[in-house]
Amino acid sequence: MVKELYAHVDCNNFFVSCERVFQPELNNKPVIVLSNNDGCVVARSWEVREMGIPLSIPYFKIEKFVLKHGIHVFSSNYTLYADISDRVFKVLSEFSEDILKYSIDESFLKFRFSFMYQAEDTAENIVKRVLKYTGIPVCVGIAPTKTLAKLCTLRAKKLAEKKFHIYSDEKNTDILADTPVEKIWGIGRRYGDHLKKNGVETAKDLRDSDELWIDSVFGISVLRTVRELKCDSCIDIENMDSKKSILRSGSFGKTITEFEILNQALSSFVLRAVQNLRKRNLLTKILTVYIMTSKYSDKKYYSSVPLVLFTPSDSISELLGYSRKALEKIYKPGYDYRRAGVSLECLVKKESYQSSFFGDYSRDRKNRLMEIMDLLNAGIRKNVIYPAAVGDFRNSEDRKTRLSKKYTTDWHEIPTAKNRL
Repeated sequence: MVKELYAHVDCNNFFVSCERVFQPELNNKPVIVLSNNDGCVVARSWEVREMGIPLSIPYFKIEKFVLKHGIHVFSSNYTLYADISDRVFKVLSEFSEDILKYSIDESFLKFRFSFMYQAEDTAENIVKRVLKYTGIPVCVGIAPTKTLAKLCTLRAKKLAEKKFHIYSDEKNTDILADTPVEKIWGIGRRYGDHLKKNGVETAKDLRDSDELWIDSVFGISVLRTVRELKCDSCIDIENMDSKKSILRSGSFGKTITEFEILNQALSSFVLRAVQNLRKRNLLTKILTVYIMTSKYSDKKYYSSVPLVLFTPSDSISELLGYSRKALEKIYKPGYDYRRAGVSLECLVKKESYQSSFFGDYSRDRKNRLMEIMDLLNAGIRKNVIYPAAVGDFRNSEDRKTRLSKKYTTDWHEIPTAKNRL
């Protein structure tokens, strides 16, 4: 009898692992990776976790501790991480045609097995092949549903001697009893606290909860999670999408006070967001802009404004115009702005959008222009064509004082073999 199973593949400490691929001397050494502008800890090696350093802690609070214990620190090298992520995905694509890249370090695969030993062999081969061809260690969880597969991945990460875990009703019912409810995919703290107040402490408790109560209080999304815990697959892998919006934001190396400079910074975020939007073949209906001062500033200010587009769009010229209008509404002179961002929301598939009966000639011209920009910018030199509104912020980098090389994407930084003879 053929059994349908799902595999969840999760890269271990992905950002740290990427740094170690080209710097093997960092293996078994404490390593952390910082966020934009070297602000907070966003990735830790196992050695750092054992030292008690939590995620998201501001770097300035642990700087003395880091120096004292010889912890290696890196700025986030997203160019390198994204390229290695694509390489991992290509390796995984060899195992299944039904595959979804859920995030930069996670993927789901769909399999049909006649015997359980096939699942074990496949999981073991995934771990070995990804490590061999990319240098990235991964953990694999295989189960009848995506939610259970994610729980199996968590279990695999706790097992030092094994890098994969296969779910079995007969042997692994304890996996649900050992998993706090907030650790379940799709639950988190948002629903976890409310569930705990009602006596639902673990994944097992949630699985055994009354479905009518779950549906009436938490809605269909949590109800689907309950059914997934009961081995009833109801999250369609073909229609899954990890993002309901696209956010691009960042803090500045120094404060900005002038409107035009702030608009240039904001335009650079719009450019990056639209590139992601077009890569995923989506249109956006709502553009939201926000600006803020430092939380440590004497004059604090935060404001955001959403703009609803008359027609869903992926045109950089249109969205830059909207973002400027939004900034004009919320900008106030006399403040030292330290952070800004843009969010594209209410995303729709491009092929599912129906234009007006008479068409729009100007929009057709913009679409052709965007296609030409995409083609040119996909060459060896990235972002060779860009909007003038971005100004001096074109290809601007955050403050990154500990940035590693772009080993796989820059001809000048490709590693070379040294002759030791």
